[in-house]
Amino acid sequence: MRSWLPTSAKRKNYRARAALNTQHYANDVKKFSVAGNNWYLMALYVEGSANTPPPAFTFSLSNDGVTFGPEEALFAGASASDAFLMTPSFVTQGGAVLGVLYGANPLDPERRR
Repeated sequence: MRSWLPTSAKRKNYRARAALNTQHYANDVKKFSVAGNNWYLMALYVEGSANTPPPAFTFSLSNDGVTFGPEEALFAGASASDAFLMTPSFVTQGGAVLGVLYGANPLDPERRR
């Protein structure tokens, strides 16, 4: 699976290119300027199921917002209530990351339907 980045010089014609080769979903990207350099921080996740290992959030960095580096571990669930993690989003203020908001469920959401 890949995370795709649509690019276009004109709004009507987009070209998709792979931004990161990963098994995770890209959910949030934030842009920061540090010492005059741009950095893009991407939050990624994979939806857990009863047949997969416990999910964990990862992140990836880029200087151009187009090509992202290898994923790094961010954190996993803290308790049994975090068995099925989803949709991480960075909480920021100015140029700082204050934390991560996310959804979690102790039960497999697919089995609750």
